[in-house]
Formats: sequence, C-alpha cells, structure tokens
Amino acid sequence: MKEKIIVKTILQVLENNNWGIYFKGQGLQELPVNGEASMYRVNNVREESLRSAIEEELVKLFDEETSEGDTEWQHKEKKGSSET
Repeated sequence: MKEKIIVKTILQVLENNNWGIYFKGQGLQELPVNGEASMYRVNNVREESLRSAIEEELVKLFDEETSEGDTEWQHKEKKGSSET
C-alpha cells in the first residue's frame, strides 16, 4: 500500500512541474517523413510503464526491509530466551 502512495506522489510531482521521463539511450525518435528533412520527437516513457517499474522496485525494497527486520527480531528473541 505504501508503494502506491509513493508512486502517486512521484507522478503528481512530474505532472505538476510539467516534467517527463525519456529513454536515456534513445532520447529522440525519428519520425518517418517522405522526402523532407527528418523530424524527431522525444521518446517519452509511458506513465504506466513508469508506474509499474517504480512499484516493483518499492515492493522489493519494502520486502527486504521487512525480512531484515524479522530476522533481527527473531535473533533477539532467540538470544533473550537462551539467557533465561
């Protein structure tokens, strides 16, 4: 659930500031034109692709934090029970 709020906030900031995300290795895309000078457009990343990529990374991050926290807690529990 946290990841959806974070993604929504990121996309809102991009929209509010009129910013966009483009493909770094292929920032411009050539458009086909008959017999004229070439035309180009910015090769933007689609919002849905951006949303899913950010969500995937956040889910991984939160899962890692949760599993690390569980491990620390379990370790403390074992250590505490062995001392009694």
